[in-house]
Amino acid sequence: CTLDECEEAVCLHVDVPNCCTDDSDCDDGDDCTADMCGNDEICHNTVVASCCGNGQCEPTSGEDCSSCIVDCGMCPDQGSCCVNHDNKGCVDNAVQDCVCFSDPYCCNNHWDYKCAVAADDCGSCNHSCCVPNPTPGCDDDSVEICVYLIAPLCVFLPWDEGCVEIAINDCNAEC
Repeated sequence: CTLDECEEAVCLHVDVPNCCTDDSDCDDGDDCTADMCGNDEICHNTVVASCCGNGQCEPTSGEDCSSCIVDCGMCPDQGSCCVNHDNKGCVDNAVQDCVCFSDPYCCNNHWDYKCAVAADDCGSCNHSCCVPNPTPGCDDDSVEICVYLIAPLCVFLPWDEGCVEIAINDCNAEC
């Protein structure tokens, strides 16, 4: 697509940005846009009203913490020792006792971020990098950081088979 203008014996051929011949020329790689080639042969990338990945959690369109973590964030875990929640204490009595001994707030008010960090210090949150487990992360900080750089959700969601595979194949986890 060029803009051609000629004056006297001189012609200019200027490339037109966002020029297209059909819709496939206009794909911007963003799932949250409708990509169309207009009658003016210019690409039009229009933001879709509701779309997982557009930066807005839209419950009226069916988005929630389980269907669109990108927009809505992670679902609160009611009772886990490893994440903050609005309940007092956590499901593991030994960890709860350990945490509340040093910070009674966690058992008298609610289990906040400081309580979850303390639970990790009490040994409940990180497991072997070599096996799946229901909590985020693993017990080898260097492997966990390496996996995070490849698959960030592994440190926010349960450490699943994919996280284990990355830990072993890409991050030199000793299993």
